[in-house]
Amino acid sequence: MQRVASHQRPEAAALESAREPASLSQSNRWTHMRTYTKTAVGTFSDGSRSRYDDGMPRSEAFIDVQLLDRPAVCIALKPFPAEAGGECIFLGRTRHETHPQHGRLIRLSYEAYVPMAEGLLRELAQQAIDRFDCLAVRIHHSVCEVPVGEASVLVQVACGHRAAAFEACRFLIDQLKSEAPIWKREMWADGSTWSAGTPVAAAEKA
Repeated sequence: MQRVASHQRPEAAALESAREPASLSQSNRWTHMRTYTKTAVGTFSDGSRSRYDDGMPRSEAFIDVQLLDRPAVCIALKPFPAEAGGECIFLGRTRHETHPQHGRLIRLSYEAYVPMAEGLLRELAQQAIDRFDCLAVRIHHSVCEVPVGEASVLVQVACGHRAAAFEACRFLIDQLKSEAPIWKREMWADGSTWSAGTPVAAAEKA
């Protein structure tokens, strides 16, 4: 009959015995335990998912798309998706600039074709969910005047892992800038100009 140490309850001993193969020796017990843990939780070093990660039921992804009549602000995801291990937040702000002819920048003014813009942003959110397995996507964009230092766009995503969160966030802001029917007018101290959006990837190659 197997003896149970005084600090270990009989139920725990029975559970441990049931988990281990009958042929498992004491010398390789620790190796078996490490292998079991690696298979059961998280992802492997090559990025592939474990069986546990694939088998977990997931709730429907959260989508929040809004066009605002005020500057954008960061908002906490509540409730935060329990399966998410990475959250990425991008805030695009009006920065200080000086135009060679019109002087310093005072503010940015945004206009949009609202029905089309809202529909496109929702499509982009769904694309991010399908492509990067996002659990939550929030896209807010101002359609108003945004002074220097304030934010005009918020992109916020939550994913199972950090790499997917970074990629999804960049995908969304790039597609938004290049596809959404939202126009930016730069209001300078002496005059104004219109600016066309450019994806970050294209700008870096230029």
